[in-house]
Parts: sequence; structure tokens; C-alpha cells
Amino acid sequence: MPDPRMNTAPPGLDPERDLPAGFWAFYAPLHRRYTPRQQALAAKRLVRLADAHHGDLPTHLPPSPATTGDWHITLPAWCQDQRNQMTGPADDAEPGPASCSASATSWGPCTAS
Repeated sequence: MPDPRMNTAPPGLDPERDLPAGFWAFYAPLHRRYTPRQQALAAKRLVRLADAHHGDLPTHLPPSPATTGDWHITLPAWCQDQRNQMTGPADDAEPGPASCSASATSWGPCTAS
């Protein structure tokens, strides 16, 4: 039985009938390939969580060049301009239309009262 805390398909779903044409043909091979690994990792996580609940807490990996080295990532030009970055509550519909003007350079939470 699937974990009730996880999303599952509705009862009676027939992917061939209920999903858009061609989607199941695209999705099914991916599902067959990746679901066993996902389920194995989820099972390992449950074991690790039970261990932690019994006092066997996780330890952190030692420092490595990835965490201590002097490295950087050069961003491509297209992502250096962050004016298109959305911040603030996703359920606030008001900032959207207000940011559609030609002079808008960013989209953030509305602080006007």
C-alpha cells in the first residue's frame, strides 16, 4: 500500500484513457526506469529515520574541496539579470498585473497599504 502521506493517482485512474494523448507513452518508460530507485531510496530513508528516532543521529561528512576550496561558477549572461526573479507570496495575484508595464524591472511583494 502506498504511503498515505504521498501523492498517489486517484482511484480508478486509467492513464491510457484519462491522461492527454501521448503522455502515457512518454511517461511510462520513465516511470519503469526511475520508480524502483526512488522507492529504494525512500525505504532507506525510513530506516535511517527510525535509527535517528532511536538515538543513532546522522553525522556530517568531513570538509572537502567542494566546501572549503576557492571555486566559483561563471553565470551565463542570460541569468545574470535577475529582474525576472519572482519573490513574495505565490498566491498574491495583485503584483502580477502591476509588473506587466514596460517600466517594471522586478517583481516583489507589494508593500503599499
